Amino acid sequence: MKQKIIFILIFFILSLVGIVFAWQSASYDFENIKDENQSKSINEIEVENIIEKKILENINTGISQDSKEEDESALIESRKEKREAERKLLIEKYVDKLVRTGNILFRLKKSETLFLLKIVVEGQNQPAIIKVPEDYKSIQTAIENAKEGDIVVVVPGEYQENIVMREGVSLRGTGEVNLIPTSSLISLCSENKDIIESAEIAEEDIADSSLENLDFKDCNKEENLSEKESSSENLFTEKENFDVILNGNGIGNVVTFKNGISDKTSLSGFIIKNSGKNLSGILIEDSSPWIHDNILTDNEFNIYIKGNSAPVIQKNALQFASKGIQVYNFQKEEKLYDEDNKQVSSTQEYGANSIFLTKPNILDNLITDNKIGIDLYNSSALINHNTISYNNHYKAYLGATFGIYTINSSAEITNNIISDNGICELCAGINVDAKSKDILISYNNIWNNKNNFVCYGQCNMQDNNFSEDSQFANSIDGNYFLKSDSGLIGKSEDKLDIGVRW
Repeated sequence: MKQKIIFILIFFILSLVGIVFAWQSASYDFENIKDENQSKSINEIEVENIIEKKILENINTGISQDSKEEDESALIESRKEKREAERKLLIEKYVDKLVRTGNILFRLKKSETLFLLKIVVEGQNQPAIIKVPEDYKSIQTAIENAKEGDIVVVVPGEYQENIVMREGVSLRGTGEVNLIPTSSLISLCSENKDIIESAEIAEEDIADSSLENLDFKDCNKEENLSEKESSSENLFTEKENFDVILNGNGIGNVVTFKNGISDKTSLSGFIIKNSGKNLSGILIEDSSPWIHDNILTDNEFNIYIKGNSAPVIQKNALQFASKGIQVYNFQKEEKLYDEDNKQVSSTQEYGANSIFLTKPNILDNLITDNKIGIDLYNSSALINHNTISYNNHYKAYLGATFGIYTINSSAEITNNIISDNGICELCAGINVDAKSKDILISYNNIWNNKNNFVCYGQCNMQDNNFSEDSQFANSIDGNYFLKSDSGLIGKSEDKLDIGVRW
């Protein structure tokens, strides 16, 4: 009996290897499959090849750009359908052979063999990788053709699109999104090392060793000297060649998550900019995706969260917007009328359990140079390990500015740097209105704001907060890592640095 079990296990392991091999063959070598596994005759394949050749000729010599794009799309779909059909046929034939072998060797019924194969194969399912622009020219088309669990990867370049995400699809930029501007590092040769040190961003001054891998070349050696290495401007230009940029072109929300998208959906690796007026770089409505490792800049709202949403907003740079993050839940107004249809009174109530409906996790973000860093309205939020600094302007706006502003909200505000926010007399690093409650404030560095802390509601300001110069490496040029002598090193609740933990 034991021998039979061992033989069956070996059989199915070999079967799995064969299926994987067949799947890979069917996926990557279709043009060479011309044996008994093909359902189409050689003549049919030749006809298809002629059609494809004709389509290519039309693309190269077509009259209009529209016809070229239609032909390209038709060619892609034709190839996809052909690959899928051949892949299914190859797998079906291989499985049939396994069923017959299982019956002969082990007297297994067809249903028993198929059941065991299903267990083995389902454990090996891998998400599909869809590439833009290799597989699809536009990001939105790639998303629409992706299935749940698939990953859409986008190569560096600028894409003028407005994206609507789908459930379970991960969208990833493959560029080098650097949350510290390259221009703040000046040039990478030993001649300029003194300049870097004088700008207070020397390697030994940066707590997380963000410069430890930089190769300081000898500018005097001709072989190492180039325009790219000797000019910070050219270095920044060079970096931009590796960015994946989503440009809303001043129209609409740049990226939209709505209708119940879950945490199986993610967005990372993009520079997202230029939303429409009063619209957002990222709109999250009744959804809870994971947004991480992006730069959002020059949008009306960098991230706007509303409705029944609990997204994770992690390790993003959010800058140059009216609101870095706007969290908003609806407010319901009920009007009462008499018999003559005249309004006699009105009542306002917040949507059912509204203070708990919208509750994002805002973690490890750099939020700078906005009008308001984080604005909570009828919402709840966890705000942990962010650096929220220099939120004191938006375009030509010179009015009220804040680091964190709450209206009828609750929040846990911990381990953050909240500094240099606000320019008006009533502005503040943290401002809590009279209707807000359960505001926990602990292990934050709240320093050098117009007013550090203003609370009209229910606030729990603990004694473990700090108020001292954070000692940023080079905040003028956007480098918000802490210098090695900063008093915030290792002082957070979790014994890490206060502020971002990159």
